Amino acid sequence: MKVLMVNPSIRPDSPVLFPNVGLGYITTAINRAGIDFEILDIDAHRFSDEEVERQIRNKQFDALAIGTLTSHYKWVKQFTQMVKQYHPHTPIIGGNTLATSVADTLVTRSGMDIAVLGEGEITVIELLTALDNGGSLEEIPGLCFRNENGQVVHTEERPVIDDIDTIPFPDWDLFDIEIYLSKSKHMAPLSVQSEINYDKIVGMPVSTARGCPFRCTFCYHAFQEKKYRHRTPENVMDEIDHYKSKYDINFVSFWDELTFYQNKATEHFADVMIEREANVFWIGSCRSDLLKEGDLHIAQKLKQSGCNGLGLALESGNDEIMEVMNKKCDASDFIIQASLMHEAGLEVYPSVIIGYPQETEETIEQTFDVCRRAKVYPSVGFLEPMPGTPMYDYSREHGYITDEEEYLLIMGDRQDLRINLTQMETDRMENVVQTKLKDLNRYLELGLEEDSLIKTRVYRAAKTEKGFLTDKTKKAVKESFLEGFGTAAAVASGESSKKND
Repeated sequence: MKVLMVNPSIRPDSPVLFPNVGLGYITTAINRAGIDFEILDIDAHRFSDEEVERQIRNKQFDALAIGTLTSHYKWVKQFTQMVKQYHPHTPIIGGNTLATSVADTLVTRSGMDIAVLGEGEITVIELLTALDNGGSLEEIPGLCFRNENGQVVHTEERPVIDDIDTIPFPDWDLFDIEIYLSKSKHMAPLSVQSEINYDKIVGMPVSTARGCPFRCTFCYHAFQEKKYRHRTPENVMDEIDHYKSKYDINFVSFWDELTFYQNKATEHFADVMIEREANVFWIGSCRSDLLKEGDLHIAQKLKQSGCNGLGLALESGNDEIMEVMNKKCDASDFIIQASLMHEAGLEVYPSVIIGYPQETEETIEQTFDVCRRAKVYPSVGFLEPMPGTPMYDYSREHGYITDEEEYLLIMGDRQDLRINLTQMETDRMENVVQTKLKDLNRYLELGLEEDSLIKTRVYRAAKTEKGFLTDKTKKAVKESFLEGFGTAAAVASGESSKKND
């Protein structure tokens, strides 16, 4: 059996290019199992739709596997239907948050044949073996598919891998890794660029954990409802050392739903990186209540270990909305942590979600007042109800979403408001947010352009033909203020399989 592994491009116009961490793990598992495969890396090569179709038409394979985000459903449906024109009997397998969150819709309306639910390393090997040998899919845990009678079948739940230290590191030599390395400088924040010549930044993403111990009502990820598991700092350092030796990296983006969840564990992580002389700059994600009064020494250790900044989610400055979000923290926690990070020389990459049903002009004002007090500029997005979350259920129950696929077909980036659950007029809400961002921009003296205020660095950079920070002009440096928000926004936007599985 030969499998075609497809890596789609979610933002083909952006200069930012991350290796697909989830696909890296899955492809490594397939390779170690001795299964023949080929990778169609649309993202690395930025193939046009016409080129993708040409390659699909000319390639020979026995199964096709693709994993992406729920918000990428429209493209996936078009892609699978195109594949079926040339390979009508070839099974198409889906993974990541798309497959896990909307499995039934995926296998009944998109052209996808099989959805792999949750963690995929073991499931996909058993699935491909069964397809090759004519085995029964119903005996394989962690699948959704339609049987011979057209009925949707969900097999039993796949147990998670308890000790994720045992999972082999992704083998990036299976990919065109030099393409990724050559563009990896775009993932680094401004503080790294002040330490290393921009063109000499070489970075890699590293996953330190799977899942999240919290259940925010807007957030969906591939390990939803699974226990939070994290790797030991020693195992993480082994992977970093491997990349330093093999690819000469000097920057790491910890690519997790949640990198740090508890202050003592965070301190131990920093201690290990210091003791092992990591000698890389890095960014990660954490809760906004990770560091408390008295934890300045932990923030200082993070800085000493190479940390440039952390993504943390404020989401709202209103207590009622925070409670509905199930955040289990409040604005005062955020302000304390931001202050500690500032004092330690760490950058703060916060995110904000606008548009819960309780949102008013007053609550928006409260949110931006917290940002002003904390001296931070947030990555702002509007609430996009993600299938599999309480806010999606709310939207269905109250008639905002009447057909799941129709909704999936209009999903996209969080900066664009698609469903307004508030009592405010849409134009009014957007104008209030824009006004508050302008005020905050002036207060912090950032000098951001007005059309950039509600866009993260990832999206703004896509507008520049020459890429990002091609020179050291004042304008370019100012626009790079949100450099680290790509990671922060992805972590806290509400859909982060980190994106890739």
